[in-house]
Amino acid sequence: MKNKGVIRMKYSNTKKKIRLTSLLISILMIGSMIIGLDAVPSYASTVRYKGIDASVKTVDLNSVQLSWKPRKGVVKWKVQIKRPIYSNGRDLTMRKPFHTIASLKKKTTKYTVRNLTTNSYYNFRILGYTKRKGKLVLTYRTSDTQLYALTGISQPAFTYGDWYDYYYTPTEIELMVDGHDVGIDPDYLQIYRKNLDISGSAYQKIATIKASQNMYMDTSVEPGKTYRYKVRGYKVVNGKRVYSEFSRTETISAVNQTGTFSLKKISSSDKKHTLEVKLTSDDKYNDDLRLMSNYYNFKLSIENDPHSDHPLQLLSYSTDGMSWTDVNPSKTDITLKGGDSIYLKLKNIDSNKLKISDAAGLYMLIVYGGNYSYLTIPFDGSAKSEYTDLC
Repeated sequence: MKNKGVIRMKYSNTKKKIRLTSLLISILMIGSMIIGLDAVPSYASTVRYKGIDASVKTVDLNSVQLSWKPRKGVVKWKVQIKRPIYSNGRDLTMRKPFHTIASLKKKTTKYTVRNLTTNSYYNFRILGYTKRKGKLVLTYRTSDTQLYALTGISQPAFTYGDWYDYYYTPTEIELMVDGHDVGIDPDYLQIYRKNLDISGSAYQKIATIKASQNMYMDTSVEPGKTYRYKVRGYKVVNGKRVYSEFSRTETISAVNQTGTFSLKKISSSDKKHTLEVKLTSDDKYNDDLRLMSNYYNFKLSIENDPHSDHPLQLLSYSTDGMSWTDVNPSKTDITLKGGDSIYLKLKNIDSNKLKISDAAGLYMLIVYGGNYSYLTIPFDGSAKSEYTDLC
């Protein structure tokens, strides 16, 4: 069967084949020159080039300046540009070619690119050519992602790392903001907020702060409510405000950052190796607690030792202690809201090592405030959730 799209030509003379191949290569090279594309593709190449120590900075709303260190033997430089197009975090122009915008003399180490579109991202590439046997040879180049810049005002971002790096309570939420490493630094930041507990609510500006302040404490929150924030920067240029793009959003609830929970043993049987407990979220302003029902997330503890290794299997749960729902270890997740209680039936699957009657309490791996935490809680006692780093 013939392959589709392939033209097969038979020549009895081998020299004719060679001439045809050379002709095709020449046509491709001439076509590349006509449409103004550089022969170096923007994706991975089989040719290995030496790097260039280079940097880029935004000069004003429409210009950026490229700088680089000289390289030995370079007789000509080229500056290339590509404007990436992003969709859902993906660069749709990853395989699109760069376009040459300048050819420069060998002693050049700076170049300013002007008349760019404000508030746009650009990628740049610098090529260095040497001479070999009278011909220009591409020897040095920056990588495709080494030089990128934003024209206009730097887009701010919320600077949260781990959940315990910032502060929130039922009456206040701390917001920490910083700028990106590209673009012009803003002078001021505008903070917007909307209440997710109100259907159809719109963003409202709640504060304007100096960009150097970096932190804002929102004290106008309502206990237990969940808010979504975004921020943008601006700078006054020629008497007019020039704004950045809005940051990505951050969602935070006005709840207790650390939850307090109590545990009551309802019944137990060493013979059947079963245990029934009642777990209560002590404060109505506690954040949601999520129990993961897969194996080894529940353990019997001895004297509240979080490292004791006596696993329990979660069999079922109930909201009233009467109607029970069986648990599928691979699918069931259970949510306990602030101020509510839940009943749990568990089975000791390590009964040869520890009897339920000898245990002091439970160890539970949970999700609290959207982050992994653990509870080591005694029977008929209480404890606070503690952050754990699972990495």
